[in-house]
Formats: sequence, C-alpha cells, structure tokens
Amino acid sequence: MLTALINGPEFDPVLRSGVLKIPPLHPVYPWSCSVVDCARPRWRRYAMCSAHAEQWQEAEARGMSRAQFLRTAEPLPATEMPEAMMCRICPQRPAFSLQLVLCFRHRNRWLSHLKRHPGGGEGEFERWLADQPSLPGYGECRADVCDELAASPLGLCGAHERGYIRAGRPGGATLPKNFFATYERRDRPVPVTCEDDVAFRAWCRAQLPVHRTGTVNLRGLRPLLRAELQWGMYVHGLQPVAVWHLTWVQSLADECQRRDVASLAGLEASVFRRDYHQRMVQEMQQALRKVYFTPSDTRDAGYIETEHFGVRFPHRSSYVDLTCISQRWLRDLLWDHIADVLRSPTCPRSAQPVDFVRRAGAELSAFLEAEATGGGHDPTVLRGEQVHRFIADLRNRERLGLAFRGQARLDGKRAKATENSRRMDGVQLRPGSAARRAGARRRRADRPGPRLHRRHAGRRPGHAPQPQPLPRRSRPGACGRGQPAAARRRP
Repeated sequence: MLTALINGPEFDPVLRSGVLKIPPLHPVYPWSCSVVDCARPRWRRYAMCSAHAEQWQEAEARGMSRAQFLRTAEPLPATEMPEAMMCRICPQRPAFSLQLVLCFRHRNRWLSHLKRHPGGGEGEFERWLADQPSLPGYGECRADVCDELAASPLGLCGAHERGYIRAGRPGGATLPKNFFATYERRDRPVPVTCEDDVAFRAWCRAQLPVHRTGTVNLRGLRPLLRAELQWGMYVHGLQPVAVWHLTWVQSLADECQRRDVASLAGLEASVFRRDYHQRMVQEMQQALRKVYFTPSDTRDAGYIETEHFGVRFPHRSSYVDLTCISQRWLRDLLWDHIADVLRSPTCPRSAQPVDFVRRAGAELSAFLEAEATGGGHDPTVLRGEQVHRFIADLRNRERLGLAFRGQARLDGKRAKATENSRRMDGVQLRPGSAARRAGARRRRADRPGPRLHRRHAGRRPGHAPQPQPLPRRSRPGACGRGQPAAARRRP
C-alpha cells in the first residue's frame, strides 16, 4: 500500500529513491542560505549559514531589520561540496584535489610536471590536461549503504577508507606498497590481500552512509522502514508544523539502522535519546495509522481518525483517543455517534462538540465503573435511577470545584472543574457555580484600576490626580430605579 502511494502522481518525486537528493530551494526541506547567491548551507537557526547568522545577530543588535540585512549581505563561496566531485579527466574516479578537481593519480602527475617545467605559463595547465588519458575507475564503494565511487583498489570511498583505517582494519584488507608505480603505471590489476574476508564484509555491512549536505541516504534501512520514512516526510510537508532539518532526518535513519528497526508501527518513541527524534517518530506514526488501519480497525482499537472521514479540525490532530471509556458498549456508541457527526453535511468546524461528547462519555464511564453493578460493562442491568445519581454527582462536583471522575483530557491527566472551564474541555458550567464565580473574580482582577471621578476630568495636561473610586450608595433604592431621568443624573 505504501509503495502504491509513493508511486502515485501527487507524491513528491524527490522523495522516491533510496538516496534523496534534495534541491537547495525545496519548498519543505530547503537547505541553502537565505542570502541571495550564498553557496553555503544554512545553519539550524535563522535559515542562514553560520557566518551570516553571526553577522545577523550583530546587525539585529544595532536595530537593523531582517529584510534590510538580507538585501545588503554579501554572498559567500562554498567551503564544502554537497556531493562528491569527479575528476575532470577520468569521470569514473573521485576528485582527490578539490582545487584542481583531479584524482589522486592525476594530481601526482601534475605535481611531477610542475617540477620538470617550473617556468610554465598560465595556459600550461590547460595544455597538460589535453594530453592526459582517462583512467578506469575502481567501481562503487563496497559499503552497502554508500553510493559513492571507490577512491582506491581497496574498494572503499575516501570517507569509508579513512574510517576503516581508524577501526584497525577489520579483516586485514591491505594493498601492496607503492601500487601506483608497481601496478597502475603499467596498467596491471592491483591485488588486494584480505586475511578474513567475512570480517571485512561484516564491517562493510555495518557502516553508516556518508553525510552530505542536501542528501538523505536511506539505503541501509529495511524496505518497509524506508517506505515509512519516505511517506512520513511527504505527509510532514502537507501541514504547517515544525521544521525538520535534513540532518535530523539522516540521523534518525542512522539510529534506526543501528537498532535494526523493521517498522515504525508499534515502536516506542522513547527508545530514541533525542527529543526531536521522538517527535518525528510520533508524527510519522500518526501518518501511518491512517494508512495501516481502516475505520473499523480504529473502532476496535478504541480511537477514531477524523481524516478517515475527510475532516481535519484546525490546530488539532486527526487522532481522537476513546480508551478513557472502559465499557466497550459505551465506547462503541460514542464512536458511532462521532462518526455520524463527521459524516454529516452539518459537520462542525471546530473540535469542540467532539470534545464535549468525549468528555461526557468519560465522566459516565468513570461513574459506572465506580457505582454500577459489575462496573457498568453489562448495559442490561443498568437502571434509570443511576442516570439521576450520575447527574447529581456531576453537579455536586462542579458546584464544589472538585476533580471530575473521568480522565478525558488530551494529555491523559486528570483535570479539575475550574481548569475545564478555562480549557472548554468538559461540560459547560452553570451560572452561579463556584468555578464561574472564581472566573469572574479573575476577570475583574485583570481589569484596569478604578475610574476617576468626574471632577478630575477637566484638569490641565500633565497633571496626574490620585485615582478615587466612585462613591458608593448606602441607601436601598438610591440607584434611581423608577425615578425620572433628571433624578437619576449625577451632579
């Protein structure tokens, strides 16, 4: 199913391959600096490279606006290439010298030529290039996840070959000494000796991909997990949520490869140490639930997905948890009711009606669990008097400001009545209740100070009179009810 969705016409084609080559100005995952013509990748903050981010902090302290800084900032040249460069003479070999764009062998040949001809002019390098033959390459890197070309007859790219030397050469794979002069110069194949080929291949399989700017390598993941990450990245771009840096996505893929994760379904996000990895996994799992589960499956699992019915409430997740209702019959009734509301042509524009009925179901479930026979799991033994007792209990808790029975908050915590009135996450409070009076007192405390008396209204500008409250009337009936308008007018 994920393969069919990924191959669909609406899916971003950049996210389809095993190695994702993201353009610098991608609408969802851009990685170039915001300064025009700057060739450096952006830093995590300010959407700029590290040099321009430091300049922007100083300019902001001087009072300069961001738009003015972006117009006046000077672009900077690249300090690293987003992908491996090939030799300009033999395109099957990676460039060893980025300044000359030459492989290791042609770079040595050019240095030897300079020693023999020290007085060459400006066009000497171009004339030397025209006479150089193209050399065959060494194939792709033997590391399973790497898509770069090998830098030597050992069969590893430059980054993995350096890592192999740092690891102590597992398996003992080595090259002959001075193999350039002995073998390559004579166009002979270079022999590679390996003491333990199994250990060498095991090391190659366990390697992580080389991190490149603007690239996300998913080749080391299992096919199902790779498709889940691709679908999660696509769905992430369909909604205005937090930004995902490409380095975060690559590090998440590396962590999944280390742990040999087969699928994100059923995986606990807490197994990852970094917070942004946990948030990314949770968001991907929410996107996968809509694909892996049908509406009937969600009914059995105890939740409902509003996007199954084509509804997405603003600033809310599509996932609505109903496991706070322990009675299966009551939970199924509530699921059917919410599904009918979402299918209705008069479907509400906000999630408030859904939250109200969910909260009401949680309160009734908690009451039945504590007061009804058998916890209320058998609806045939319930009686009408239990409904009246439930209403009386709910009103008493509301009047006294006690905690509600149910735990229907979205974060799973238990909420008090006063907090529910502010969050609008429960039943509406009656006028005159303790919580309503507490809310009125808070609103009065937030108002400005007492009004000035009218005799201070004509003071000269700059004069700050002491605020005096309006005089209170002590006699009943002094408010002027039933009196003429002239009698009600203040002096």
